[in-house]
Amino acid sequence: MINKKKTNERALTLKGEAKTALSKVAFPLEGGLASAMQRLGVPTRDEIVNLTHRVEELTKLVAKAKTADKPKAANKPKAADKPKPRARAKAAKG
Repeated sequence: MINKKKTNERALTLKGEAKTALSKVAFPLEGGLASAMQRLGVPTRDEIVNLTHRVEELTKLVAKAKTADKPKAANKPKAADKPKPRARAKAAKG
């Protein structure tokens, strides 16, 4: 019979070797892909995260500015407070 302990140890060893082999292949591919995307002008994940944070900050500032710019009801001129339009002078004939 096959010893279960030895089988588990061998499985862990093979798993580690597979991860090592994969990282040897994947790392250069990821680097090449990242540099190709950069040459094409595709932003990195970090750039997108930073930009998203900046947009959120600006959105809050705009919302704050909009609420600050709204005139309060007490400051609004009433219809009676508005100046009346002047009567136009009639053109002289002659």
